[in-house]
Amino acid sequence: MNKRSLIYCLLSLHIYSSQALAQDSEIISPDEFTLIEDVEQKTISKSPLISSILNRLDGVVQSDRHLATIELKNSATKKDTPQLIESLKKGGHVDKQIAIVQTITKLKDIDALPALRYEYENGQIESKREVITAFGIIGSDYANPLLTDAVKNSTDTNIQLRSAASLGLIGTPSALYSLKSASSS
Repeated sequence: MNKRSLIYCLLSLHIYSSQALAQDSEIISPDEFTLIEDVEQKTISKSPLISSILNRLDGVVQSDRHLATIELKNSATKKDTPQLIESLKKGGHVDKQIAIVQTITKLKDIDALPALRYEYENGQIESKREVITAFGIIGSDYANPLLTDAVKNSTDTNIQLRSAASLGLIGTPSALYSLKSASSS
């Protein structure tokens, strides 16, 4: 990877993240929640609104999935993260996975980092790319080893560039050292 590609990638990711964060959104939080048991026997609250949107993301019509994506991004709050994580781990249509990753990214919830890693390891290429971007925007050193490995070893140039950009966005001394060591090898 040459320096020009790396700089271009960092600049484009910065512009993308700035635009995503600048969008003015109205948060809709329902008053009614239902308690159910998850797989690990922990009780989590599920919002009927978020459940409905997630179901619509499984639909056949692409335009309906896009509308549901917009609604999910505008409606979810941090208290919906466990529900989003559960749905992400169940898998599904790639549009749904990307919508969930983008929503978690917008919430910047570090509690979702292990679920994002799981999606990176098990998801389709499109959602893997979105996860790499999410790691950079969320900004935790948690993903440094994964991002460093992706810069060095990924066969997908897009993932390599996004990984380098994410390390730059994280910007901690550890992330910058990882970026330097990955780009020098």
